[in-house]
Amino acid sequence: MRISRFFQYLNNKTGTLADYLKKIHLFDVLGYLEKLAILIALITFFKESGTRQKLANYQAWQVVNIASEKETDGGRIEALQDLSKAKQSLAGLDVEGAFLSGIKLRGATLTKSNLSNTDLKNADLRDANLEAANLSGADLSGADLSGADMIAVEIQQVRLPGAILSDTDFSFAQLDNSVLTRATLTDANLLEASLFNTKLDGADLRNANMLAANLNGATLRSADLSGATLKGADLTNVDLSDAILCNTTMPDGKVNNKSCP
Repeated sequence: MRISRFFQYLNNKTGTLADYLKKIHLFDVLGYLEKLAILIALITFFKESGTRQKLANYQAWQVVNIASEKETDGGRIEALQDLSKAKQSLAGLDVEGAFLSGIKLRGATLTKSNLSNTDLKNADLRDANLEAANLSGADLSGADLSGADMIAVEIQQVRLPGAILSDTDFSFAQLDNSVLTRATLTDANLLEASLFNTKLDGADLRNANMLAANLNGATLRSADLSGATLKGADLTNVDLSDAILCNTTMPDGKVNNKSCP
């Protein structure tokens, strides 16, 4: 008898509670709370995104610094690419002798960096700022430096065979004893650049500005100098065998058209 009354009492209370919950629209409230929790989580995520990026940048720099002690790239290529994508300046970077073949650093800021004796074969350095950087002894075979800023760069004894250097600014650059055979230097700016004993055989120098450049002892066999400006340039002991000279301004300011059709 007592058990029966207990269950009846419990049933009445349960029904009353259910009715009460319906009245206050508990499930609607729970739905709103769920949406609010999601909104707060999103706000927190975006608020902390800057902190996460800083941490990622810090970790990337750690990889770069640690890898400097190893003979292999040690994850340095990926770390530098990540830093570049995050718009981090790489100015003053010191990776002398590093293996960075195929690295993609388009538009990167590498001013005053030490890249001497670095393996940069097939690297993508388009539109990069390499002003006053040291690239002496580096191997840039097949690299693309189109539109790069190479003002006052130190790049002596560098290897650039087959490199793409269109629209690259080499003003006042030191390129002595370098190899630029078959390099593409169309529209390049070589104002007062030093190219002493540099090999430019087969290079494409169409419309290049070589005003007052030092080409003493350079070889330009079969090079295309159509539309190039060599006014005031030093061509002492220069080998121009089979070079294409069409609308080419010579050191004395006269235009040479001997190779024009």
